[in-house]
Amino acid sequence: YLAFFISTLPSSKQSFTVILKNKVFDMRFKIDTFFNNEMNEAKSLIESKAYNEAFLHLERAHIAGQASVKMHTITHLYMLWIGILKRDYKEIIGQVIRIPLGIIGSTVGVVPTGNTGGSNVPLFAKMKVPKDIEECFTVND
Repeated sequence: YLAFFISTLPSSKQSFTVILKNKVFDMRFKIDTFFNNEMNEAKSLIESKAYNEAFLHLERAHIAGQASVKMHTITHLYMLWIGILKRDYKEIIGQVIRIPLGIIGSTVGVVPTGNTGGSNVPLFAKMKVPKDIEECFTVND
């Protein structure tokens, strides 16, 4: 019986993989939740025509979602939409450039950490990640 019990236990490598997957899932859940909250707030503010305030939430969503092609692209598309609504040609041109570069960067895993994504910051500038967003990238033991 003891031999059967021992043979059914996962090896240390399997156990480590299960723990690692749970930690990655925890981090992914935090990022998804944070991103969705920021996007929902931005959408609500866009409907209220509070474009500058909405843009701040898009910048925060951008920081959290840069590693995901989908999230990264969505934030740039909304930033483009705000540029169009405000008739801000600098933002429009900046986002038209950033959308394909963001897709490529997220796909290959090369993004400037902390960059807020707007045309008011250099394309490849790394920036400090705010503490509340940084918490999304940590896992609990």
